[in-house]
Amino acid sequence: MLALALVSVVILALAIYCATRFRQIEAASVQMRQRIQERIRQGEASHRLGAFWLESLSLRSAVMWLLYLAHIATLLGLLGTVLGVQEAFGRVAQSQQSILAEVAGGIHQAVSTTIAGLCLAIPALVLHYAFRDRYRRLELLFSAGEKG
Repeated sequence: MLALALVSVVILALAIYCATRFRQIEAASVQMRQRIQERIRQGEASHRLGAFWLESLSLRSAVMWLLYLAHIATLLGLLGTVLGVQEAFGRVAQSQQSILAEVAGGIHQAVSTTIAGLCLAIPALVLHYAFRDRYRRLELLFSAGEKG
């Protein structure tokens, strides 16, 4: 559960960063277009889309990390389930009598980590796809009218 808590903090930080960065890019699109033109003049990029990619590298990376963390959260939840079930059956195996309460506590804990993992993964995936689509719209905006 500690690992899931850490993942949740990172997901929240990335979501805030992405939302803030998108607002900055959209609000300063004229200035960004000027910086892109300057990068092209200086030879850092051969076309507008390439220059946009250079300008937005950290944003692209953050959007991708949301996807990675969604997958990691899902797998951490699954790992918690497997470990919890293993512990529950281990207690039953050590016990002289097979009591339902012995198993129920471990399974409850196991399912709780799965729920926590999914509660992190689902919003992270939604954010990833929303930010990815928003990024693609910006790519189209900055590459509009490009000839080469």
